[in-house]
Amino acid sequence: MFVRKNLVDLTGCGTNTGYVIDFIKICFNTQLLNLDEICRFYLKEGLSASQIAAHFGVSKSVIIGCVNRLKIGTKSAKGRMTNPNNFRHHNPPFGYKVKDNKLVLNGAELKICRAVVELIGREKRGVRETARELEERAFKTRRGRAKWGHFVVQQIFNRWKDKL
Repeated sequence: MFVRKNLVDLTGCGTNTGYVIDFIKICFNTQLLNLDEICRFYLKEGLSASQIAAHFGVSKSVIIGCVNRLKIGTKSAKGRMTNPNNFRHHNPPFGYKVKDNKLVLNGAELKICRAVVELIGREKRGVRETARELEERAFKTRRGRAKWGHFVVQQIFNRWKDKL
């Protein structure tokens, strides 16, 4: 249902300005929404409330209300934004990039990941020594800096040690 938002005539302000009339879609009865489909989108496909709302043409808060009413929100909240098939976090893990909301491997960063796994895992070097070695080899961080922190190197190693 569309509700017309009437704007006040402001001709008394001294200007003769035209105003745009806006239409807002309002869903008065959320019972008309298919709860089984919302549940499938949310649990099986891992879509966010915003994505489901766009599909149904309602607001995000309506979908959140339906999810809360179904009591499925707290069960499946862990890992929702980091789902590799529907990645919605602002910063992908090192070694990946986001393409069409999916995590795909980043070849340039994988070279650095391989070097980290080689130095720490196989050559048994320390994390700080590995960070210095990356700086000496002129590997750049994602932000284009030549300075590597030991914490970032440790995170890269922990993520990639069993995969490379």
